[in-house]
Amino acid sequence: MNDKNLQYFLAVSEEHSISTAARKLFIAQPSLSQAIKRLEDSVGEPLFKRTGSGLQLTNIGEQFYAAAVQTEKIWQNFSMNLTAPDDLKEGTLSFGIVFQLGLKILPQILIQFNQKFPKINCNVYDKNHIELEKSLLSGELDLAVTHIQNHQERPSLSYDCFLRDPFVVIASLKRDCSRFLTDSPNGPMVHLEQLEEEKFIYPKKENQSRHIIDSVLAKCNILYPKEYLVNNQYETIQALVEADLGIGILPKSYLSPSMALQVFHIPEEYEAYWDFCIVTRKYYSLNYIEDCFVRIAKESCLGL
Repeated sequence: MNDKNLQYFLAVSEEHSISTAARKLFIAQPSLSQAIKRLEDSVGEPLFKRTGSGLQLTNIGEQFYAAAVQTEKIWQNFSMNLTAPDDLKEGTLSFGIVFQLGLKILPQILIQFNQKFPKINCNVYDKNHIELEKSLLSGELDLAVTHIQNHQERPSLSYDCFLRDPFVVIASLKRDCSRFLTDSPNGPMVHLEQLEEEKFIYPKKENQSRHIIDSVLAKCNILYPKEYLVNNQYETIQALVEADLGIGILPKSYLSPSMALQVFHIPEEYEAYWDFCIVTRKYYSLNYIEDCFVRIAKESCLGL
């Protein structure tokens, strides 16, 4: 078995199709089929099974996939580390970032990364969290910078969570919020049950943060909150709240210091938070360049 066989196997695993993988690899379909057959003969077991959704890995194939990914990345790391970081050859890093986070930190990340690796091109994809996960699984992305709650993790992906970001209730300075507040060591705390009659300005239902907000409100039996307006732009939501058109619930790290808002904490038992994380495919080992990128991305997030 050689490294080409590993590339062939990984391509078929990710495309779930011999013909699609052959086009991606720029080889003839019969040649790829023969290579996979030789690989299965050397292993002594079928690596793929045909299903209605295309070729899927068998149990042995799943184990072989994990070993193949590790082997490929070990070789990439070895090859990369033979070259001095300041004299790296041209290459490409494909990564994704959720849109709202990209607005805040992407320029800073790219400036630092380009200063360190001027010969590495970046393919940047700004998508929502679900789309980023799909792109990782398809092999379109090397890694993604996103946020997640731990119960949302997919077993086929690996999550390096490094920063917890709490959600907070925001209100205009004009609004009297005393009736739903209590004091706490961390500052004013919200009695969420008292918000049932309030009008909300918050993200659209397809937004990841909206899922967390709906879950938090459901825990205090607010199943049908009054919507004044929905918008996926956090800056717009804050501006509307500042104008006292309603109240909002947003991740604390996304609050703009230029907005004149009251900010209230949510009790811990409501699990109103998400974690910033770096996501890769399971068993994916970062090479030198990717590891440096991750450190830059984490530092940028920690600075929010």
